Amino acid sequence: MRAPARWQVVLAAAYGIGTAAGPSLGGWMSQHWGWCSTFLVNLPVGAAALYFIWSHLPNLHRPREGSVKIDWLGTALVALVLGGFQALIEPLPKDGLSTGNLVLGAVVIVAAAALYICEKRATHPIIPLDIFRDPQLNTLFTLSFLAGFVMFSLIFFVPLMLQGGFGLSPQAAELLATPIAACIALGSFINTRIVIHLKKPTMILSIGFTLLLISSAGLSFVRAATPHPWVALSMAATDIGLGFILNNMNIFGQEIAGRERFGITTALLQSTRMVGGMLGTSIVGTIVSHHYASVVERTFSVLGAAT
Repeated sequence: MRAPARWQVVLAAAYGIGTAAGPSLGGWMSQHWGWCSTFLVNLPVGAAALYFIWSHLPNLHRPREGSVKIDWLGTALVALVLGGFQALIEPLPKDGLSTGNLVLGAVVIVAAAALYICEKRATHPIIPLDIFRDPQLNTLFTLSFLAGFVMFSLIFFVPLMLQGGFGLSPQAAELLATPIAACIALGSFINTRIVIHLKKPTMILSIGFTLLLISSAGLSFVRAATPHPWVALSMAATDIGLGFILNNMNIFGQEIAGRERFGITTALLQSTRMVGGMLGTSIVGTIVSHHYASVVERTFSVLGAAT
């Protein structure tokens, strides 16, 4: 388990460094050049990524073991289900169960049913359904969903809280939110030293989710008068917990699935995390928008009464 854990640490460190630099740079660009300028970052970063992929990644060829029929229909249905689900939950908090959202929801349900039928009949399905018969993998998929729910909700809404609640500039808010990303790498380094010595390695997931629970509870009680170091400490604890969770779920999933299901297990863990993030941002966005609306309404009513 040592070698996979170390590779996961390298990947997590790269992710943490990149994600830590991104918010700070984005906050600086938003403050000085407007938020639209942040999309320009994708040009040099994308060009650098293409260069390294083309120049340094090995060209691996797996030996052929009979003919493989690509599941094109399943691929299209997966894209339709996930894309439709994303398109549904984005306007849902604002528009509610409008006619358009109901139609889109029906399309997603029909596409999901079609995907299930397609994958049952496919010779080489893109999502082998028998993988969900393993209760251990189902547990990891559920935990990945929950981790994504918390992680993306914090990444998106903590900077909003710092700007709207604390009155910070975009640059200052993103600098204060940097521990959300940077401490994922720190948690991964600490995790490597701990997990290889545990008699029951899965205990590290319990430690990680406990940190998420405690830090999220701490952030829920943050007020405008709360000292900034307390906010940064709570966010750092969140991502140290994520550093314990994300890498280990990949490793545990790969160990359980074996070489034949190595890739699809990793992909499903990533996908369930993204779905959790979509739902998390939608639900938290609904709560935040209703809270902001009620605060603004009360403020105007007090100002009206005073005049």
